[in-house]
Amino acid sequence: MQGMSVLEDRGWAAFTEEGPWTLQRDAIRWLPLAAALRARAQAEVPALTKAGKMPPGGRVVRVVRVLSAAVTPWMVRKKRGHFATPEASRAEISLRLRKAAEQLGPTYIKLGQIISSGEGLFPAELVNEFKKCRDQVPAEPFDTVRVVVEADLGARLEDVFASFDRTPLAAASIAQVHAATLLTGEEVVVKVQRPSVAGLVRKDLRVMAWLAPFLVGRIPIASLANPPALVELFAETIVEELDFRMEAANMIDVAAMLHELGNHGYVVPRPHPTLVTRRVLVMQKLQGFNFDDVVGMQNAGIDTEEVVRTAMVALMEGAMVYGVFHGDLHGGNLFVLADGRTALLDFGIVGRLSGDRRLAFLRMMLGATTNDVKGQMAAMRDLGALPADTDLDAVIKDLRLDQPTVDPTTLTGEELVAEVQRVVKALLGYGAKLPKELMLYVKNMVFLDGAIARLAPDLDLFAEIQQIAIYFATTHGERIAQQVGMEADAYKIDMTAVKGSFGVEGALFPDAEGADVIVSAAADGGSAVVGAGSGFQVEAVDAIDPTRRYATVTGSGEPMPGDIDAALSLVAIITSAELVGISLRNLEMTVEYVKDRKQFGKPVGSFQAVQHRCAQMLLHTESARSATYFAAWAADADRSRLSEGASLAKAAASTAGVESGNSAIQAHGGIGFTWEADVHWLYKRAQMDAAYVGGAKTHRANLAKIAAGAVA
Repeated sequence: MQGMSVLEDRGWAAFTEEGPWTLQRDAIRWLPLAAALRARAQAEVPALTKAGKMPPGGRVVRVVRVLSAAVTPWMVRKKRGHFATPEASRAEISLRLRKAAEQLGPTYIKLGQIISSGEGLFPAELVNEFKKCRDQVPAEPFDTVRVVVEADLGARLEDVFASFDRTPLAAASIAQVHAATLLTGEEVVVKVQRPSVAGLVRKDLRVMAWLAPFLVGRIPIASLANPPALVELFAETIVEELDFRMEAANMIDVAAMLHELGNHGYVVPRPHPTLVTRRVLVMQKLQGFNFDDVVGMQNAGIDTEEVVRTAMVALMEGAMVYGVFHGDLHGGNLFVLADGRTALLDFGIVGRLSGDRRLAFLRMMLGATTNDVKGQMAAMRDLGALPADTDLDAVIKDLRLDQPTVDPTTLTGEELVAEVQRVVKALLGYGAKLPKELMLYVKNMVFLDGAIARLAPDLDLFAEIQQIAIYFATTHGERIAQQVGMEADAYKIDMTAVKGSFGVEGALFPDAEGADVIVSAAADGGSAVVGAGSGFQVEAVDAIDPTRRYATVTGSGEPMPGDIDAALSLVAIITSAELVGISLRNLEMTVEYVKDRKQFGKPVGSFQAVQHRCAQMLLHTESARSATYFAAWAADADRSRLSEGASLAKAAASTAGVESGNSAIQAHGGIGFTWEADVHWLYKRAQMDAAYVGGAKTHRANLAKIAAGAVA
């Protein structure tokens, strides 16, 4: 296999163009074992997490002693009012818990590492403290590493590797990673499991299961409100990490998924076809920018917004369409190659949604987009978050999900916390728990939210979500609808309408129904005119803009002479004028709203970020207005510049209309996202207008042609 072309495995997986070896799935001896190993690992979980009546051996004594030594002094200090602020109190207990985890060893360090990537799910102080567990885990001595590698590979280190770095690249709770070179000259990374860690993890899980019932209702953190369920969740996650053959199989599955979905923004290092065992994993060595090295990436010409955008799509596609996704995204498990692609590392934790569970996840996500509360609850039940006999109507009533939606921005911090606690308490009363895959998905989304703040602070998240939604509808909509059993009449999705409304393909005609004459520009530059009763078929379609009726038109009509390009230019100018009006109205409503809307006792318009957004709206609007004035002048006074003026106006106005809509919705907060809000209606009209008779990209290309001709 060494030295062969890598095109073979790149035909079915997202690997690098150049690699030290190729993978032939049918020839990998450890790959067929993965499914059985995974099933065996999950079968262990009930026994490991069953709370026994008697303490599980001497290990529980040490755990209780260490945790008591950490928590008791903090409780005494808190009772005496030692802490000036709640933040100071949380900071101290977080520090004490992190030190306790390091004392107790790999299992508790791993738990801390999972918490460290749960930004938004756990208190910030706890997350920040446990982040130190990522890179402060003591490494095993090299002699110990040698023993493990030689025992598992069945050969001396020198008989497999030309060199093996004695100092690890990184040391984590379960394993550590060393750089090495094979005898054939390929640079590799060797992941080596700590000796005896598998047995220790199983002991600790039994201890956690025994202690968890005593902690119910005693931890004042919503995400930790059900310790027994969390122990079970943790066990489901960690047991699969104890056999590297499963991790290597995960690498291949994720790489195959990315390839099948056509996601070219990610690569996976190749695991070695023969050097993979329970405790040793040899893989391709990749190098790139640290995921947090924003300056380095930008200096190298890497589009950090595209890095984040690709990550969002990959996570959603993997979970919803394929049912496989990387389950532990954080800065240490990602780095960006020089060409802008992201390398995924550490596949010990992978989310898998198969069969009915994936369909339940799909229904839950679709329920969220259509505001189908009962459908969401039913999907959560089928996913395992609620017991099978749950009275869904009672849950909805208790959670007050049948009440009008409350804008969260109108709540104080205390009110928001109280609302979250109320919901969590009610769910726990129905026996709710967080399924492993759902926890991993939410955790990854939280990480991506933080990544956006670091890598793409100016990214318009709402616009991205809109584009991703359209991408899913156009690419996977029909497949997803069939899989979840949508009724065509109830959930009719017209892909032509969706694609046409966003200028992807095809064309939509506004107000075509009932029109006496329809003019359509033909591909050859001519035109066709059709009157009533002609051979044209007009079919109404649903577009994103419900304020205007749209239709597709098929058939052929009679040729009509005339300057079609000029006519289309005039339509573009008229549409630009409407977009300028939309932008002006968005600006007016937004300025009016931020003057009156108060947060923290001040109008939100007094905050610099809001002021900057309004200023940007004004800039886009005035640029579009000036360009449209010029285009109108050209139409009246200088037809030689009509095409130039129309493209200039349409490019500027399309951008202004959409961007002002994005900003208006965001400035209005939660109410702006509701369909009843005026800014929401305007945004939909702007999206349609922006794509009509060519989008901004099309008209900028025309301007470039005109400029090139003038220079020539």
